[in-house]
Amino acid sequence: SRMRAKLALAWTLVVLGLSSSWSEDLPPRDSRDVNAPEVVFAAEFAVGELQKLSDSGIYRSLSLSSIRAASSQEGVFHHNTFLTVELACPHFRSGHATDTYDVMVMRHLEDGTYSFAIDEFPEMDEDAIEEFWIEKVEEHRRYREETFRQMELDIAVHRSGEGAASKESSTDELASMTAEGLLHVLSHDSDAARREAALDVIEGRWEQAKQGEHGELSHLKTSMLHEIASNPTVADQRKLAAEEIIKARARLLDSSLRSEL
Repeated sequence: SRMRAKLALAWTLVVLGLSSSWSEDLPPRDSRDVNAPEVVFAAEFAVGELQKLSDSGIYRSLSLSSIRAASSQEGVFHHNTFLTVELACPHFRSGHATDTYDVMVMRHLEDGTYSFAIDEFPEMDEDAIEEFWIEKVEEHRRYREETFRQMELDIAVHRSGEGAASKESSTDELASMTAEGLLHVLSHDSDAARREAALDVIEGRWEQAKQGEHGELSHLKTSMLHEIASNPTVADQRKLAAEEIIKARARLLDSSLRSEL
């Protein structure tokens, strides 16, 4: 969206401004071969992250067409790769098959994590955005319908005598089951409460998987978490996870100080 584009541009200007303020201490930029593996990796990383940033999913239609120019510079906190990339998409508002963007990919010198900034977000055709929204809603509807259809089929199979009853299990037993075991309960168990408990376990594991960002970020230093949380180009889910970890650490520190008093 336009707001995200403005935030991305502002973040880029802040980063570039900070870099220029230390310019006396930084080496000059080194021109890089656009086909060098690390340059190609940086470009593909930036495009991959960009594809995740549209709520409608339209950025998934972006692809890397070419790398027009590349240079690198060792910064104070990051190794920076500056790229001019040509992105391809059939839905650009400009109507062009490709558009060119300036991108900076930053690799943190301490923990090696990557982030990126872009001069402006790609502007997309409004009709195409609406079509992607509709498809996203339809996809969710189809998933729900298929889930309920499968549940009804399982019940019908069981009622026809093709299902096999199994012994009752506690919630702890269900929680320790493999995915295959839980699916067997859903398909063959005659106890409705037990089938519902198995569904709850599956749903809980799905929620846990979606929260995997916490595990990935929990080993980072608080300074790096703050950088992720305040970076407008980082996906909202990742920023929220970083903020929650920072708050949890602050609460732990408050608790330790109170215990000392």
